[in-house]
Amino acid sequence: MSFIRHQRLFLLILLLAVFNVLIGCEDDDDAGSSSEQPQDDDNNDNDSGDDDNDDGDDDNDSGDDDNDSGDDDNDSGDDDNDSSDDDSIDDDDDSESPFNGMSWSITTLYETSNTAYDPVLGVGSDGVVHIVYLDHAAHLIHLKKTGSEWQQNLLNDQESLGQPSLAIENPGIPRLAYSVGDAMVYGIENESSYSESTIPGVHCDYYALAVDILGNAYLACASDDSSFLRLVTNGSGEWQEEEIYPQTGIYQMAIRLDQDANTHLAFVSFENSGVTPYSSAYYVHNVNGNWIGGVIGGNRCWVFKSIDLAVSPDQLLHFSYSVGECELGSVFVSYDGQRIVYDFPTNFRVGSSMNLDGAGTPYIGFFLGNDTQLNIATITDGHVYTGIIDDSLGPYRKPSLAVDSEGYIHVAYTFLADLRYATNRP
Repeated sequence: MSFIRHQRLFLLILLLAVFNVLIGCEDDDDAGSSSEQPQDDDNNDNDSGDDDNDDGDDDNDSGDDDNDSGDDDNDSGDDDNDSSDDDSIDDDDDSESPFNGMSWSITTLYETSNTAYDPVLGVGSDGVVHIVYLDHAAHLIHLKKTGSEWQQNLLNDQESLGQPSLAIENPGIPRLAYSVGDAMVYGIENESSYSESTIPGVHCDYYALAVDILGNAYLACASDDSSFLRLVTNGSGEWQEEEIYPQTGIYQMAIRLDQDANTHLAFVSFENSGVTPYSSAYYVHNVNGNWIGGVIGGNRCWVFKSIDLAVSPDQLLHFSYSVGECELGSVFVSYDGQRIVYDFPTNFRVGSSMNLDGAGTPYIGFFLGNDTQLNIATITDGHVYTGIIDDSLGPYRKPSLAVDSEGYIHVAYTFLADLRYATNRP
């Protein structure tokens, strides 16, 4: 009996030992389970189970919505196409696009087997549309649309005419500047007559015109033989020329006046390093009474094809410039005088034209290159929207866009060799 009792005691001790071993292994397996970890209830921000800073949160991890590789703000797969996050510019939702259902009326105004050169378009507060262009024989032509009727006027048929620059003095007086050989001509077309005169002593290879509410002219001017951007004005009753910014190689420019009659200029300067030609975009203004300026964009790969500038009623500046060569596309920049508000690349190629509606919303007419459609884009409520104006496939030249006082859009452009006009005005 004693032997049997000792045998049972030994088996009991052995079973207890095995049981303890099994219990210890189970505890080791459970060391990483949720039963042994703190359960976050959104009151802890720095643990492995919370909703704020971990692998399963919504803020700063690989699956969040703000700052990761799968977010919607600042990654390679986002829908914003801008250099800043927070969805300040978003082009992923066209359901609210102002171009949805928009109807465009397209008219061929001038049809020829030769090219009608880049037209310029303006609309006065009276709603009259003005287009000035050089025809295939380099004659300067003015077209005016009142209601549904177009009127044509031959302004100059001399040789060696340069591209015109057009500005509209409200309510609707067209003023233009263009070169004739080495001279600059300034013209005004009133309701019944057209008059022009040579600006004495001024030579411009590149130029852009603006007029203020009093009808005073502001002509931005650059020439190949000058190392300055110049401004030519007639507000004193006589033409005066002022050197405002030192720069050589200027070949594209735009000028706008704000509601306080300050002058804003954007221009492109061509450089050649001896290896790769490149260009830079500049912005110059006199808002504080003195002329100041600097580079707003460019690198050694860009050769700018066009540049445009607009100033909203709240003094927000908009720039649009198209580039080429080894980098195709364009850049749109909005600048509030102290910081860049929007700055992002777009698909606007070869040529673009920009203007604002009465609320300061920018509209940009552009095309993507040869054998493509004529397009339009706008930025509203933090979203970029695009639409198609003319779906004809073929080569276009730089369009000219304006928005009338009722918010309707007008565009003049060259398609193939023809001069066309498009509008969404009923």
